Amino acid sequence: MIARGLKELRDKGVIDSRLYDWAEVLRQERNSGAHAVDEDISKQNAEDVLDFTVAIYDYVYTLHEKYERFLERKKSKIDQSCVPNSNSANVPPASAS
Repeated sequence: MIARGLKELRDKGVIDSRLYDWAEVLRQERNSGAHAVDEDISKQNAEDVLDFTVAIYDYVYTLHEKYERFLERKKSKIDQSCVPNSNSANVPPASAS
C-alpha cells in the first residue's frame, strides 16, 4: 500500500526519484524486519528509516510551504516596486551646487 502511494507521488512529481529509490530500499529492508526471518535489524537501519521519514516530510510539506512563501514575498516585492512613490512627485530636483 505504501509502495503504491510513493509510486504515485513520484509519478505526479511530488517527490523525486531519489526519495522514491530510498523508500524502495527501505521497504525491502522493512519487509525483512516485519516477517519472521533470522536477520537482525540494526540501529543504523532504524535510523535510516527515521531519516527517510523526516526527509520525505520536509520535501513534501516543509519545502513546498517555504518555497510558496518565498514566491509570495518575491511577487509582493515586484508588485510594490511597480507602484510609484507618492512622495517622489513632490520632491524638488537636487540642485547642482
